[in-house]
Formats: sequence, structure tokens, C-alpha cells
Amino acid sequence: MSSEGQRTFISSYSLPAEWQIEQAEMPSPIPLTALKADVAHCLRHPIAALPLTELCSATTTVVVACDQPPSDAVRQTMLGGVLAQLKEAGVDPRRVTVLIASAMRDPTIPWDRPAQGTAPLNTFNGAQMVQHDPSDRRTLDELGNIEGVPLAIHYIAAEADLLIALFAAPLEADLNYVGGCAAVTYGLAGLDTQRELRTTRFYDDQVTDQRVHRSLRQSVMQEGAKRAGLMFALGALLDAHGRAIAVRAGAPAAVDDALSLLALGWYGAAVDAPSYDVLVAQPEGGKVRSGSLFDASLAAIRQGLPGRSVLAPGGVLVLPVHHHDDDQTAAAHTFHETLSWTNSPDALVQRLQGSSLREGEVQAYLISHLAQRYRIIIAGPQPRDHRHRGYFIYAPSMRETGELAENFVSKQPRALVVRRALTTLPIYGQVRFALNPLHTERAAPERWN
Repeated sequence: MSSEGQRTFISSYSLPAEWQIEQAEMPSPIPLTALKADVAHCLRHPIAALPLTELCSATTTVVVACDQPPSDAVRQTMLGGVLAQLKEAGVDPRRVTVLIASAMRDPTIPWDRPAQGTAPLNTFNGAQMVQHDPSDRRTLDELGNIEGVPLAIHYIAAEADLLIALFAAPLEADLNYVGGCAAVTYGLAGLDTQRELRTTRFYDDQVTDQRVHRSLRQSVMQEGAKRAGLMFALGALLDAHGRAIAVRAGAPAAVDDALSLLALGWYGAAVDAPSYDVLVAQPEGGKVRSGSLFDASLAAIRQGLPGRSVLAPGGVLVLPVHHHDDDQTAAAHTFHETLSWTNSPDALVQRLQGSSLREGEVQAYLISHLAQRYRIIIAGPQPRDHRHRGYFIYAPSMRETGELAENFVSKQPRALVVRRALTTLPIYGQVRFALNPLHTERAAPERWN
């Protein structure tokens, strides 16, 4: 962006002229123009796996675990490509079951729920479609225990000769929540498994400075998928309009890691310093642009999680908002209700610790941790009831915000303005992945192909 564009944007926030101000914004990704051909190429040249045509024969029983009903063009194209490869291998479509996972989502990003069609599909190109019901214990196979998680997966998936995962995730999503392994370990699991995977211990490694080789969630998702017999995955990244911008196929862990690495190349915005005193997060990007307090809290979570944030401990996180009327969604209502239990972030963390969290409680739990680490200033219209004072500091304008921030840090702080903060992630230096999905054999565990 030109220097004039930077001055115009920063001036709109009226930040003090004495501050050292930088800005970060991700470029808009370009959607794929030949998705059908790209899917076919990925299926014929998978990552760390054999092609589907070499994994099955005419007598193979195949299950495709799909993260959502294939009612959109992207999933229909992907599923059509998989079925074409299976047909080439001699598999009759009647031996294929498309098993639709129960709802999955990354709770740290805004994501619209899939639109409901006029009637559910019973078949797709000759393959039977079945909706997984996590509350129906009759359909579950017990697969043991992983890190204290009782694993029970739909028997159709567990008993298949070939289990394939198919998913399409928002660009900014964490694929440990919505990737290929998650589509099986969480999406095809019973309620007891899903409840345990929503307990606070699966979020705690995100709110500490300690970097881990693999998060607890990632470990459980991958091990659960292996126990269920997942051998192959086809995944795509979507832009804010639901268009595919990347697609990969192959060994499940390798696909998740390869797409995560590609996503970081888009939403990761290089910055000049390892830490900043003040971070201004514009709560826009992804699916939501309403500028509510709940959206601003999601932006705070994306920008403030210690393992990846460039905001210094004790720094100031500024969240511009346009309004506070965002209780119309169940998640936002639960979020505000949970924060209202107590004005002490410490007390709320202790109260929720060890619990299985609902949507809305997850965001409240993470915000409570961030409120212990930073000063969070809400800049904009003041709420009538001044709620959540223990978590947020309110300022009616950016001028007052600047004055408050200087009281907490310094008179000439180093500040970073993040545009589209629900998607963009500022990155300093080299980001290392636990696995290089393109150049390491460890991306394909022995039990996977």
C-alpha cells in the first residue's frame, strides 16, 4: 500500500502523531479458476500417499467423511472428483457411502453456519448419503481412549475398507478444528467424545507462552483418525465468498499441514518488530463485518493468543467497535452471559477450568486469559450498562484511547494497526511448523498408506 494510503488509514483512527505507527494487512487471495481440473490433478498426485486408484478395487467398501452436506459448488466438485477416481478403480457407486459429519467449527473465527437446503440429499452420483447423529449411541463403535478422551466413531466409518475425509475450510481456520482428521475424530464422534474435546484443557496450550511440538488437540485428532482407519484426505481452503483458493490431497496429516502452510502464506502479514506496545485490531475480515463487541472479541483472540501474538505482555490491545447490539446469535448471547457471571477474569477462568465449553463460553474463556495478559480498550460507542468492566476498558474515541494507552505503556509507544484483524495475522521472522508437509516422511505416519 502506498504511503498516502497508510496515512489516510492511520489518520482515520486519530492516533497521536508522536507514536511509532506501522500497519499490517493481508492481500486478497485469488480463487481457483479451474477447480475440477485442480482436484483431479491433486487426486492423481497426492502428498505422501498412493493415489485412490491404487488404494481400492471393485470389492472395496468406501466411506467418504464429508465435513458438511455437499450443497455448495466446491464440495460438489471435490466429491465428484473422488467418485470419478473410485469409479476408475472399478468401485461401484453403490459401494460408496458419503457420511456427513456433525457440525464442526473453529470457535476463534467468525463462520456462518451452512445454509439448509429445501430437502436433504439421499444420494450423490449414485453414492448413498448418511447424516451422522452424535446422540445415537447405536451407531457408534468404541475405539478406546486417547489422552483421557473416550473415542467412539460411527460404525460405518470404522468398518469401511477405505475411509476418506473431504473438507473445505475458511482460509483463516485452524485445521485442528475443521481439517481432515477433525472431520473423523470430532465430526463422526459421539456426544461423549465431542464433549471431552471441548473441555478447557484443549484450549489451554493456546493461552500460554510455551511452544509445543504438537498441541493436545492436534495429537488427539490425528490419533483418533488413525484408529478409525482414515487413509486419505481431500481438502480445500475457501475465501470469504466461499470460493476455493487452494486444494490438496493425500495422507490426512500431510494435507492438513500443507494447507495450513499455504494459508499462512496468505493471511500472514510480515511486520518489522518482534513485539509492539499497542496493537489496534480492526474487527473486520472473513465472514463478519458488523463491528460488534463480539466480533471485536474474536479479533482480540486472533491477535492476542500468546503463542503467535506480536503484542508484548502488558501491552494495550485496542478494539474499535461500531455498536454493542450483538446478542442476536446464540454464541454472542452465551459470550455476554458468561462474562456477566463475574467481573474478575481470574475468577471466570477458575470457574470454567475443566468444564466442557459451549460456543460462546470458549470465547469468554479465551478473552479472560487475554484480559489477564493485556489491557483491552474498546474504542467507540459506550454500552448503556457499562458491562464487562473487569475485562475491557471503554473509551468513546481514539483520542481518549491514545491517552489511556500512554498511561499503561509509554508516551511514544510502538504501535501496529492491523486491518481485517479477523483474518490477518502479523508475523515477525520465520514461523516454524512442527512438520514440513512437503519434505518430511513424518507427515505420513506408518499406519497411513
